Amino acid sequence: MSVALLLLGLVWAQGTVEPDGGEPGAGEPSAEEPVYEVVVWGRHAVRQARAEVVRGMEELGYRAVRERGDAVVFRPPSPWMGRALLYRDGRLDFRTPMFAAKGVSAPPPAQLDHGVDLDRQATDGIAVGPEVHVFISRTKVHAVHRRTREALQPRLQAYQAVIRETAYREALDSLADRLDALWLQGVPLQGGGVLDTPQSRRAAVLDYWATRASTPEGHGTCDAIELWLRETVQTSEHPLTAAEIETANARRGGDRRLGVGPAPDPPR
Repeated sequence: MSVALLLLGLVWAQGTVEPDGGEPGAGEPSAEEPVYEVVVWGRHAVRQARAEVVRGMEELGYRAVRERGDAVVFRPPSPWMGRALLYRDGRLDFRTPMFAAKGVSAPPPAQLDHGVDLDRQATDGIAVGPEVHVFISRTKVHAVHRRTREALQPRLQAYQAVIRETAYREALDSLADRLDALWLQGVPLQGGGVLDTPQSRRAAVLDYWATRASTPEGHGTCDAIELWLRETVQTSEHPLTAAEIETANARRGGDRRLGVGPAPDPPR
């Protein structure tokens, strides 16, 4: 698979190799044709996807001039277009200048009409020192910004997808350690304080499980919590009770049930 495809963040590849090595058939894939989902994530993948957006901006005539906080600042092809900022969370913002220096000019009009629409203002401008500052049409500037967003949309979506997947995978990787800290030390998953009793710690885990979103990422988190419950809580001296499990299932709302059964009775 090419690097360019990997940079798309989420790559869908439908199986195209027939069992006998023949050419793929036309139309929808058959039931025998495998469908693969390749998810690219990680800090290196984020940097690559971000570089693709920067490259796309450069192809449109923008130039990266510096980093400001968590954003790359781009100089536009023409000053009246306003600068662009690409943030590390995948947002692309634009600055809309009110006016641009036009150089030395004839004396300005005496004054602007009160309440005048700047998009329709006469083009002589307002004299400030030796320069004339010409008002920029916001309508024209916003149209340029819109076209820039549209041209970059595939790369921006790929960048945002890699960011989301990386954040999700990193959170999932750290979840077991956070659950262990809750169970052993009473450190809450959310908020501050300390949970002093096994009952309050079980309740905190079940609350977190019941409030995960009904999305693939949310269900993946629920799977990880259930695995941890089976291996840690249900084998401990303070397992979940049947009542706690039913209450959690009711809170979840029916889109899934807790994949943990009550602990078996101890041998007599």
